[in-house]
Amino acid sequence: MRSIKELAWLGGLLEGEGYFFPKRGKYPAISLNMTDRDSVEKVAIIFGTKTKGPYGGIKENHKFTWRTEISGSQAAGWMMTLFQFFCKRRGLTIKSILKIWRNSEARIKGSSPALCHPGKIHVAKGLCEACYMRELRARGPMRHRFVGTSIPWLKRHHNSLPEVI
Repeated sequence: MRSIKELAWLGGLLEGEGYFFPKRGKYPAISLNMTDRDSVEKVAIIFGTKTKGPYGGIKENHKFTWRTEISGSQAAGWMMTLFQFFCKRRGLTIKSILKIWRNSEARIKGSSPALCHPGKIHVAKGLCEACYMRELRARGPMRHRFVGTSIPWLKRHHNSLPEVI
């Protein structure tokens, strides 16, 4: 459990130096990039992430920068926790990022029902683990990277699919 003093410090630092954005268009993310390595390391410890760097410092008068980043549901949790410390403009940014995340399939992956077997958990491509692995193996060893799910394949193997597909 973090103290209110530590949360206020983190909120103030991220208000001024943090970058809040939807990573890949749908995952909440918080990034901190600074020349003060100790501050970045402290934030990384709080977030449970790593400090990356040094970056830059190519020219003699340039300082090195350090970076840490958190994304996904952990970033969403931090955004909601620290929301009270942010100004109106930053708050609106966070609200829009969280709205995108809440409406995306990315948030419910692993907790939503599979399209093929509604009683089972969705693992990938709308399928339960068994059906996903069956389709993956059916495509052969060289086609392990595929885009999308074969909807006709789903309809052939699962008669209970909703008509929306």
